[in-house]
Amino acid sequence: FQALFQSLQREGLTGFRLMPLIDLRAGFTIGPRELQAMEDYLQKARAANLKHHIVTLFDAALDNPPLPQAMTDPAAQQRLLATLRPLLKQLGTATINGEPVIIDPVNEIHALGGVTEVQRQRFIEAFLQLLAQEAPGATVTIGLETSKELAYWLYLPEKYKGRLKFLLSFHLHKENIATLPPVWELNLPDYVQVGITEADTRKGVKDQIAAAAQ
Repeated sequence: FQALFQSLQREGLTGFRLMPLIDLRAGFTIGPRELQAMEDYLQKARAANLKHHIVTLFDAALDNPPLPQAMTDPAAQQRLLATLRPLLKQLGTATINGEPVIIDPVNEIHALGGVTEVQRQRFIEAFLQLLAQEAPGATVTIGLETSKELAYWLYLPEKYKGRLKFLLSFHLHKENIATLPPVWELNLPDYVQVGITEADTRKGVKDQIAAAAQ
């Protein structure tokens, strides 16, 4: 990662997204070795003068049966969240050059089959509840495929107001950036940010960044 981070630095880019961090298919544990590896990673990011950092834990695009199981089986959900507890505390309290690490539970969660919208929401709520316990004030994002999917999650900032900070985010693979609704039409509170975290890099990374900011 050090060489990659240094290349970003040379390009004048200050952000990076690590994903997916966890693949459940082979089983996994989080112990001192894994936490130290994450700390080493964070130190490399700091040394490269990066700031804006997203860590995506799971990717719905992977065929990852334990993830939907954790959304439909309460016992499986408890086991998964118990395993994640030390990592959430570590990431939720970490900063990189003064900026908080942003935690993304499940990339493009609506692409995950075999679960209902209510089950998706209840899983994310349980995740956020644990995060708020272990790292009050942590920053979280819900990385969505399209801006229309924001409607399922706009209630979260108010539900966890004062306990967590939110960056609601979506991707541009299926949308034209020129036709996106202006952010004020989402009727979000002033304390909630909105961002674009995936786009078509064939159109030029810096051009996409500038368009997303606009």
